[in-house]
Amino acid sequence: MAYKGYANIELAPNILDVEDYEEEDEFVDERGKYKLSQTLDYGSIQYSRSLDYEITLGGHIFRPGSVSKAEMEKRIQENPKSDFCWRWSKDLFEFGLENKFVVVKESKNGKRIYTKTYANATIKKRDSSYYIDIIQRTKKVTTLEFIENEYSNDNSRKEIESIFGRRAFEYSKPTSLIKKIFSIATDRDSIVLDSFSGSGSSAHALLALNKEDGGNRKFILVEQEDYANTVTAERVRRVIKGTGASKNENLKNGLGGTFSYFELGDPIEMESLLKGNNLPTYTEFARYIFYTATGYEFEQDKINPETGFIGETKNYEVYMFYKPDIEWLKRNALTLDTIEKMPKYKGKKRLVFAPAKYVDDTTCDHNHLDFCQLPYEIYRIQQ
Repeated sequence: MAYKGYANIELAPNILDVEDYEEEDEFVDERGKYKLSQTLDYGSIQYSRSLDYEITLGGHIFRPGSVSKAEMEKRIQENPKSDFCWRWSKDLFEFGLENKFVVVKESKNGKRIYTKTYANATIKKRDSSYYIDIIQRTKKVTTLEFIENEYSNDNSRKEIESIFGRRAFEYSKPTSLIKKIFSIATDRDSIVLDSFSGSGSSAHALLALNKEDGGNRKFILVEQEDYANTVTAERVRRVIKGTGASKNENLKNGLGGTFSYFELGDPIEMESLLKGNNLPTYTEFARYIFYTATGYEFEQDKINPETGFIGETKNYEVYMFYKPDIEWLKRNALTLDTIEKMPKYKGKKRLVFAPAKYVDDTTCDHNHLDFCQLPYEIYRIQQ
């Protein structure tokens, strides 16, 4: 199910296939090619006297339906509900003729007036005058498009087998279907959230669409079942790097991109921190602190409990002075001695988490650091 929650969200339309626009004229560079599929007169539209008039071109007089003058005058007098008339008013015809939207063709029933339908141009009206609008022809997406075989679940089964070499997941969604939905519902820099990510079709489709149109869309996948790493994340890894043996060139060579895989650990309850119950290990708390404070991925192999370093971002080095011992937390604080033992300043502001501080703000500023108190500062950040 694709759900649109806001009335002001516009789905992107389909770009029309212009292969049947085969004719060219002197305006091809701007208007594109054109086709002659419509006569100026039409017999199945609602009749209007104002659209029933004579046109003289090249010494030939044209009337709607190729009738005689007497027949046209009789039709005007009778004013039928439906009969032949022109599709264009006199003013519109004169504009179209002047701008070469009109062509006279010989047919088995004599000469007929045709109007050019350009791939990239149409006539529009603003106030009381007409102008040529350069466009890209589109049509709205309908549900009928999704009954095509390319969107069938059978294709998704084959896709899974080509990635894993086996049927690693049942009832997955075909990438072609998800990619189509993304193409009409997202911008090139959208963030897509899939709260029930299953086999990872959403990430696969998004990466494929990014490769196709040069987009920079991002995804967030959530999966709580035991296959989250072995199927969901593994599929994303394989389509990014390439599967090697796949017959599909994109799957074989890889779609490119990056992603991070996280597993939820035991919850760090603020009440437990305040009371000293079930205190997290240094690594667990460092992970929580670093990601909460920066939003960046935590790299466990870079932490150093001795110096307090737990990671860095583009603008900050992050430090945490902590032990899972309530008595230690009560007795320790950020001091001048602690600051002097920290690694040498390298140009980035230092964000330091500690139970308390025994130095003034001037000292902190002089040493290029911002102090955040544990655990109360974390509680404040969460809010």
